[in-house]
Amino acid sequence: MSEPVSSATVLAGGLMGASVFGLATGTDYGVVFGAFAGAVFYVATATSIGRIRLVAYFITSFIVGVLGAGFIGTKLAAITHYEKPLDALGAV
Repeated sequence: MSEPVSSATVLAGGLMGASVFGLATGTDYGVVFGAFAGAVFYVATATSIGRIRLVAYFITSFIVGVLGAGFIGTKLAAITHYEKPLDALGAV
């Protein structure tokens, strides 16, 4: 069983890193947070994978989430006929 303090510390550090990334690059915070949440979900559901591979999957998922958010958000808005941008939802 994992220790709650270490898990909470890692999660807080990740959210802090995502926030700093969003502020430093000028990227929409909703997109950065959505990509972070999607990457955490993807890694948390993975089983029987080594730590190095999990880190690589997390980084890849985060980058693809940030870069693909605009494209997927546009497609979601076209399908649902929603008038506001859905980039943050596309990042997840």
